[in-house]
Amino acid sequence: MEKFKWSKLTPILIIVIVAFIFIIPHLISRGMIIGSDAIFHFNRFYDTAMQIKTGNFQYFISMFGFQESGRIVNAFYGPLFAYLQGLLVLASGSWFYYQVLSNFILYLLSGFSMYALLRTNKVKIKISVAAAIIYMTTFAVQYWTIRQGFTSWGASILPLCLIPLRDMITKQRIHPIQLAVFMALMFQTHVFTSLILGLIYLPFVISGWLASKEKSLMVKQLAMAIGLFFILTCNIWVSYLNLYKENNILAPFVNNNMSLNTINNHSSYWLINPMILVVILLIQLIITIRYWRDFSKLNKVVISTAAFFLILSTSVIPWETLLQAHVPLIDLIQFPFRFFVPCTVLLLFSFALILNSGRIHKTRLRWYISIAVILSIIQAVLAINATVDMWHSKNPKEFNQSYYTIISKKDNDEIKRSFFAKDKALSLQYWQKSTPDYLPINDKLTGNTYKNYAELIIDKNHQVTKTVVDGKLWLEWQGKESKEVALPIVKYRATELTLNGEKLVDKEIRKTGLGTPIVQQKSGKNRLSVAYHSTVLFKIALSVTIASWLAVIVYSFRRKKSLISD
Repeated sequence: MEKFKWSKLTPILIIVIVAFIFIIPHLISRGMIIGSDAIFHFNRFYDTAMQIKTGNFQYFISMFGFQESGRIVNAFYGPLFAYLQGLLVLASGSWFYYQVLSNFILYLLSGFSMYALLRTNKVKIKISVAAAIIYMTTFAVQYWTIRQGFTSWGASILPLCLIPLRDMITKQRIHPIQLAVFMALMFQTHVFTSLILGLIYLPFVISGWLASKEKSLMVKQLAMAIGLFFILTCNIWVSYLNLYKENNILAPFVNNNMSLNTINNHSSYWLINPMILVVILLIQLIITIRYWRDFSKLNKVVISTAAFFLILSTSVIPWETLLQAHVPLIDLIQFPFRFFVPCTVLLLFSFALILNSGRIHKTRLRWYISIAVILSIIQAVLAINATVDMWHSKNPKEFNQSYYTIISKKDNDEIKRSFFAKDKALSLQYWQKSTPDYLPINDKLTGNTYKNYAELIIDKNHQVTKTVVDGKLWLEWQGKESKEVALPIVKYRATELTLNGEKLVDKEIRKTGLGTPIVQQKSGKNRLSVAYHSTVLFKIALSVTIASWLAVIVYSFRRKKSLISD
């Protein structure tokens, strides 16, 4: 290994090979993994894919996914990134190939992201590659593969977004464009991870500012970064403002047993995947205690921040007490194990810095790194393979990991075959989930919202025919008599309904507790169009967002220097 010559392409090739190894279980067994969040995200991306394919663009309401219900999901959940995922869905011949392709891309992003972070911090190539591979095997990344937890997409670019940390500490400066772009990139991908990213930046900014001789300049740089960040993300802010101002939006469920979803309780798999992570954590603890004084200032802040997130990911924090005390934002956390994602990244970052310092004998280091990488890869492959095997050994109702899932009465084999069919709508019809998040609720709401959604949307869908024409969702049905009927669509304040050629006045429309409209049908054929009226302010915000991203890309190319090396 000492004689091995590392070319510029070698690390890239190694990461690509490892990423391919991780998708081999899928390719060999031809098995899917349908985790707890799979159907939810498949609906999101199918909707954007069909928008792109048909040219019927609708930023807000779902016209193709989520039972063609007109509900809003993507606008709350990384809208621009959802369109990128939609392109992947279009490029894939079936859901099976989408899963394989998206997993492969996720592995590449996470590997290259960690590698870029370490190389910009002058960590040796072989250590950077090893840390990148180990990161690819962690549950922070595997969460998407095993359960389709979207946190992994935020985790995949989190190391990349930490590149500005070094200059904050060592040079006491902030690159406004670099910091704003990384923060905006995360915000457009996964909102919760962007909040974590902000928490990571905070101690580094404070530490750099305290040591700076030009404090006012650093403040100006930070202010410029914040301003540019809002410009790059104004599409999300303006849509949030409109939606929450005009509607009573149902928030995702509140987890009343948060302490159970910690790494020292029911979510210990975050800590032991791979097992080498536990070893690294223990070695890190010993080295930190013994050699703290010898650590660079950068590493001191890195490991301290990692320890902070490690504590947050455990039940040491009285999560239920904080929840009952109505502490702001606590209910948005849902699962404390999410804090182990930044801990994982920062732990590997700090450990790589220690290895790079040469404290461990080089000969031993080569063997330790090789063994750690090989064992981590083997453990990851075994975990993936075991989960894929469930596709063949059980029927859908047995291996599905989610509550409130409605699976078609069709033959199990036919349901499975639908995930390999060109018509991706089949799987979403056979396999549905009654998630009510982000619906416009009102005072009439009673009972279980998941069951209400199943009754009002899923169960009633067969009573109407839905099509999408000219950017509008159309419902057609036959009425036996003139009477009031509840339709399987969702009505927000800005949703425009036109029944049999007559535009319905919003204030006069009666709605159920979940926001589905009740209209007066006529005897015979009925036709209703559903559209969403975007405000002028939002249209301006979206244009500004797109233009600002294009400007950043052009700026980077014209300088002939990437934001990574800015």
